[in-house]
Amino acid sequence: MEVDPPNTALSPTTVVHPSHIPKLIKRNAIEDKEKITVADGQEYLKRQREDDWIENRVARNRVERRQAGKIIKKHKRELEKKQEKLRDEMEELHLDKI
Repeated sequence: MEVDPPNTALSPTTVVHPSHIPKLIKRNAIEDKEKITVADGQEYLKRQREDDWIENRVARNRVERRQAGKIIKKHKRELEKKQEKLRDEMEELHLDKI
């Protein structure tokens, strides 16, 4: 099931205040350090949320594929056991007829 990306609209919990801008500069989050605005910080946070969502979705897909692979292997083993049991029973039936 595909999940929609998170709402990237700016919310009060992700507001960048002017005091946050130096921290963003230290992390090289903003390229043009001369003309930094609060909007630049907001845009950076928006991109980070989108990147985090993509990384999380990729990780979930890997886990789902791994789980599906385990289920398939389990069913293959069960099928092989049943086939072996059926072969043994068929051999017994043929031996009894002779």
